[in-house]
Amino acid sequence: MKRLYLMLSALSVLTVLGCGSEKTVSIEYVPTPGETAAFVYTPGVDSECKVLNRETRELEPFVNSGDAPYPIRHSVEIFPKEIYFGDTVYVVTTDENVSSETLKSITDFSDTSINENSCAHLANSIKEYTWIPEFQTKAYHCRGLSQNLDLLPGKKILQKRFYMEFPPLEDKETLIWIELENSIPPEGTLLSLRISSALHNLQNGSFIFVDTTVDILVKPRPETEKALLDAWYQNTPEKTFPEVDGNRKIPNEMDLHANKKSWIKIGWHSYDPWLFVRIGNRKPCDPNNPTTLDGWRKLEASLTPSTMRDEVRLVRLQLEYYSAEPGVKSDLAKKELVQWIKSLPTPQRAVYFAFLQSKRNSFRHNAPALSKKNYELLDALYDESPVSKTP
Repeated sequence: MKRLYLMLSALSVLTVLGCGSEKTVSIEYVPTPGETAAFVYTPGVDSECKVLNRETRELEPFVNSGDAPYPIRHSVEIFPKEIYFGDTVYVVTTDENVSSETLKSITDFSDTSINENSCAHLANSIKEYTWIPEFQTKAYHCRGLSQNLDLLPGKKILQKRFYMEFPPLEDKETLIWIELENSIPPEGTLLSLRISSALHNLQNGSFIFVDTTVDILVKPRPETEKALLDAWYQNTPEKTFPEVDGNRKIPNEMDLHANKKSWIKIGWHSYDPWLFVRIGNRKPCDPNNPTTLDGWRKLEASLTPSTMRDEVRLVRLQLEYYSAEPGVKSDLAKKELVQWIKSLPTPQRAVYFAFLQSKRNSFRHNAPALSKKNYELLDALYDESPVSKTP
């Protein structure tokens, strides 16, 4: 599937508001290149759909015991298929009711945003890397909520949205990633990525498991940006990186928060960068992130079009909005952020939407001066919810 996006202005002219002064900086925006890999599975037809044999504890092909075709079609979308070392890949899975009947009590797991058991293999190697989801607190209640709902004929439900960094900054110096980075030729190298997902087994109330395999082309990062990644890794104290606790990454302290030296200044106040930076994304965050809007502008302008640049842009556009004076300037900044998210491929859009949505309570409790603007932003974003716009 080729990437579709709303054409945005190639040149975004930004107004920098200072104390009694004003200057203009130009950032040329080029959408991240690459295509979305899309896979569709029908249980009972496609061999990738498997169930767990409770006696042997092994996976075996699902057999549809009904006379009619299985009523749910499972889709997996992955963006992008081509990245630079250090970039992020986004994944979304959906279930569609392809029958003429309403399916009762289908569980919506979209809030969990957890990717477990997905892994990557180096080409021509037995080495494997498995992603571990990161949480913002050591408490176990943060895994997210699910709800049961009725799925009408022809309707889709967004089941999972998650992301994988190639690699997370804290794992950059592990053997598999060192080997990959040192061996990437100029044209790039293929990494075999396996995505694990699941859908409902309506025949016995358990799950049908699906493994999707796709090749991701990983290209060498431009030298200046490679140096940035190296510096960010070297400058980050070990205690700032998360620790592994079983099948999750958690903060070394009870909750994830940044050193106050890394807080971002907006007006007369400063805020923890984790309000604006997606959890798990340290490219950059504490202690390497810019602490001013102008710093984020310069960083975005310096980066090659890529998902790493998109992550920086996500922060920068939020800061543009929260820094803008009420009225026309604020409305324009909000519109630019909403339209940009709307233009993104579904997997990326879904992950960014979920992140912004998850920060409502954080703004209410930790940034009350920005809470009203945050509410207005979410209100505008709900009109572009990926749940209602999943292709």
